[in-house]
Amino acid sequence: MRLVPALALVASLAGPALAGPAAAPATARAMTSAARGQLAVDEVKRSLVAWKAPSARLDVRAAIVPFNGDPRNPITGEGPVEVYVSDRRLHEGGLVRRLLARMNPYTRQKYLVHVGAGGEAHILDRISLAPHRRLGRFLADKLPLRYLAVDFLRSGKATEGFFTAVGATGAAAVNPWVSGALYMRLAQVLKSGLESQTKLRRQALDDTVAWAKTTHTGSTQWPTLMETYRAYKSRLADLQEGGAQPLALGDFAEQLSIRQL
Repeated sequence: MRLVPALALVASLAGPALAGPAAAPATARAMTSAARGQLAVDEVKRSLVAWKAPSARLDVRAAIVPFNGDPRNPITGEGPVEVYVSDRRLHEGGLVRRLLARMNPYTRQKYLVHVGAGGEAHILDRISLAPHRRLGRFLADKLPLRYLAVDFLRSGKATEGFFTAVGATGAAAVNPWVSGALYMRLAQVLKSGLESQTKLRRQALDDTVAWAKTTHTGSTQWPTLMETYRAYKSRLADLQEGGAQPLALGDFAEQLSIRQL
């Protein structure tokens, strides 16, 4: 009858050694989407303090549907947070005033904000949502003439393409058949120049991913997104001969987020 109290007394004197293994500490929970959105909103608000007009009354909010990236990616994480900024004056005044407010590129904007696992926030890009700016981006996406022209002019094929175009234009008045052949050659030169730039970008991105892995192996810490982006531009500058145009930061983050790191 006295055996149970005696065992209890022995266990209490022995301490935790007989009490079984201690409970493992709880692992830190991943940051919620709402918390990431609030950090991004706070960062945008801080950036607007010195730039917004005194009469502006801004609403700053995170997107209702967040961008779901790969949380296993140690550089981009779950992807950039979209933050929308709108001026309440959009809905005030007469028709002309509201129309002018909508055409103002700063009245409605979208920010892309990177939020790290430690809570650090960095603005990646600012995009105007004014109607004419959105139309311009739509046309540029469907007819990327400027993008193609920049790539072509900065590639090694630009000189050959220029003289081919001059020859095709001059031959048009003499022999249309020769002119057509030269224009076909111009199209081939343009395609070759663009392909070379795309190849350089892809190689620079692959080398940047390898650099990030090497950096992590040597220091056990992954580089930040901005450090990785600077390394990408530096590597592209080393590879290029004619001047390849780097990816925009937002496009770079999107490409990097799908890489296995």
